[in-house]
Amino acid sequence: MDFLQWRLRSFYGDVKVVGIDISPSIIRRARRNIRRWNLQGNIEVMEMDATSMQFPKEEFDMVVDFTGLEDVQMTRGLIGIQQALFEVKRVLKSNCHFCITEMLSDEMKTEPEKLEMSVFSYICGRKALTAKIIGQ
Repeated sequence: MDFLQWRLRSFYGDVKVVGIDISPSIIRRARRNIRRWNLQGNIEVMEMDATSMQFPKEEFDMVVDFTGLEDVQMTRGLIGIQQALFEVKRVLKSNCHFCITEMLSDEMKTEPEKLEMSVFSYICGRKALTAKIIGQ
């Protein structure tokens, strides 16, 4: 979460980035990194469940999932994925972007990581696509 937020800000300039994670330890680490990189005021992180976000309807211009749906899948199954996607639709403004990132199998180092991605992709019926950020 920390690195992705920093990269979004570096590409899009003076934007407000809000990150959520259900893990208090991840939020603490993100806040330390935000202070270290002097990004207070531009990046805010909150402890929050992606399946039940506390944001108003149509709050965001862009929603980016950085491997979070994998965690939702592992802990709550397809129902959790569905709930998270409904929440994304609710908090995203009309005609805006939802980006999903995940670790691809060929980038994984251990057999358990590769197996996890294969099973997750099979269950969700997904195919891997590669993308490049415009301007790089």
